[in-house]
Amino acid sequence: ADEEKAEKDQKVVEDYLKDMRKSFEAYIPEQAKKISDAVIIRSGCYVTACVSVDSDNAKDVILSEFK
Repeated sequence: ADEEKAEKDQKVVEDYLKDMRKSFEAYIPEQAKKISDAVIIRSGCYVTACVSVDSDNAKDVILSEFK
């Protein structure tokens, strides 16, 4: 709804990905790095998270959509 809510939502996403990474380290360790490199971007009242093999490109694509 607003930037303050988005900031809280970003924290929730970050915590979720940390938990997911811990789980993956135990069961699928080769995939845990993707989660560690996840892109999380907040712009205004929007939060976007992306887990990808190409985090740099994902970040560029997401940022270009926010412009």
